[in-house]
Amino acid sequence: MEQKKGNKPTLCCVQKSFLKRGQEGILTLFTSLLLSALIFPLKLYAIPAYEGLFTLQQSSGFTFEARQHGDEWYNWVETKNGYGIYKNSTSGNWEYYIPSADYDRGKRPSSLIGRTSHAVVGIADPSLLGIPRGLRPPKTSPKKPESFGSNRNIFPQKSLQTEATLEKGSKGTAIRGTMHLLIIAVDYADTEATYTANQIQPLLFGDSNSVSDFYSKTSYSSVLIAPAAELHGTPNDGFIGWLRLSGNHPNTGSNTDERNQAISKSAILAADPYIDYAQYDTNEDGVIEPTELSIMVMVAGYEAATGSLSPSVWAHSWGISGGCQVDNKTIYAYAQFGEKHRNHLATFGVMAHELGHQMFGLPDLYDTDDRNGFSYGIGYFDLMGYGSWGRSASEFDAGSSPTYLSAWCKEYLSWGNVNTISSIQSVSFPKADGNSSSIFRLDTADTNQYFLIENRQFSGYDAGFQSVAGITGHGGIVIYHIDRAKTPPLNWQVNADQNDKGVDVEEANERCSENSCSKLDAAVSLVETKMFFFYENNSAFTDTTIPGSRLKKGDPTNISVTDISSYGDIMTAMVVPSTFCTYSLSTINQTFDSGGGTGSVDIATLSDICAWTTSSNEDWITITSGSSNAGSGTVY
Repeated sequence: MEQKKGNKPTLCCVQKSFLKRGQEGILTLFTSLLLSALIFPLKLYAIPAYEGLFTLQQSSGFTFEARQHGDEWYNWVETKNGYGIYKNSTSGNWEYYIPSADYDRGKRPSSLIGRTSHAVVGIADPSLLGIPRGLRPPKTSPKKPESFGSNRNIFPQKSLQTEATLEKGSKGTAIRGTMHLLIIAVDYADTEATYTANQIQPLLFGDSNSVSDFYSKTSYSSVLIAPAAELHGTPNDGFIGWLRLSGNHPNTGSNTDERNQAISKSAILAADPYIDYAQYDTNEDGVIEPTELSIMVMVAGYEAATGSLSPSVWAHSWGISGGCQVDNKTIYAYAQFGEKHRNHLATFGVMAHELGHQMFGLPDLYDTDDRNGFSYGIGYFDLMGYGSWGRSASEFDAGSSPTYLSAWCKEYLSWGNVNTISSIQSVSFPKADGNSSSIFRLDTADTNQYFLIENRQFSGYDAGFQSVAGITGHGGIVIYHIDRAKTPPLNWQVNADQNDKGVDVEEANERCSENSCSKLDAAVSLVETKMFFFYENNSAFTDTTIPGSRLKKGDPTNISVTDISSYGDIMTAMVVPSTFCTYSLSTINQTFDSGGGTGSVDIATLSDICAWTTSSNEDWITITSGSSNAGSGTVY
């Protein structure tokens, strides 16, 4: 029996106890209004396309393998061997793109833009037709969220003012405590639900292999994601569904727009009889922010990020223009995703990724701007990149073991302890999985740029690296080059430019070729074992190595990480931090008689890496030894 709130006098007592339970353990934060506005999502965030292979079928029955690239703004499909293809809506067949007219005229900047043809996959041979690999669909006008009333127009003015104030800062606010999550599942007359509440709810709140467990572990128990109190189905399990919405499935696919907002608004209203939203407005400002209650909407049908099946929606985190008014409160923020990943129930990696945006205010760390080239951003090294698609070698479905948040995300949210290395020392790096003191930091003379180091092994949810690195792969030391000018709150397009990233993995196997030094930047590989630092692969990171510790413009930092050990749960290395060199002289003048004489000057520095040179500006003064050195020394 489903209990609806307040619809019969006999439910009065049930409602009273329901509200009491719902008020217990509401999130306690270090700050209330300020933090809520900080985390309140002001932009549309989505998820990168699943890059794995899937099978497509032609009208003739011919099947072939393909993969999808891009994100919700710009995406395309390629055959397994890299030929760009599209689906002919008339024939239902997949056909090859052919080169654009600019390509034919030799204009290389447009060489990747294709145009439609009737070259059917399985019949035509692209190599005989002179079709190059890598052709993509032409780009239409950029679909910016502002074009359909999103971003700044969606949210209340107070949140925007707080965002502007926070842009003066440099770090997110610590988030700890119990966070509440509500899942609303909706279907349509033409698209009925496939899976049951009992199959879906554990993906969010189960003791293992769930969104809740993932965030408990990646935050080192800093946060607990708890189900919202509600009266639908199993009371207080945080899941309301399935609820039937009117009309047919909007099938927005990769065209995320106001129709997706309408889906979520309708879902929130449809769920209203089963939940008292007002109890979650803990700061009593009239708006239910995601830090008070996060709402995720599962839509029957397919997840567009996993392929071309329809009807579908592309997973995203956004807001409702004008808000949704329920229980005398306003709800703006929501996350949304499809029920099915091709032939199976959606995995929780997508859900964890979108909740990273909605509840914790994390940015995307994949490449969100294809106009300056396509890259893999941070790849599999973070949930907010492609790590949301991780799976262990023993699992079949992508996204069943999403990789942990990177050291930068954990530092940004103040999860775990950040150990700043300020002296020359041998450092032991425990693996990040399960150890809250596993993040190490090296500052530079540039206040915006620094390095973070952690030991990532393929254990816990980081077993998701095996999805690409394979069952024989393993981890090691990961070094991130951070640029605060490119990270929130100053910049939310963190890795949109592969040549100027905000959170950049220094790949241990970088080797400069004609196109790029980085396999992530060149979109060649999402992760490889040799991208990690370990003795048998690459054991040194200095100003003179590739990759190296220089600043973005090439200035040396004097940072070195050398003698890196073999991979393992505890790794070691000799670390020399950047030293801001100062010098002092034992004397600034000496007196000699007319007959001349000899003397010396002692030079003291802070570190052996501080170099200096001396010269004479008078021809009667001769330096006999000590004209240059590193560290303290004496000049004669």
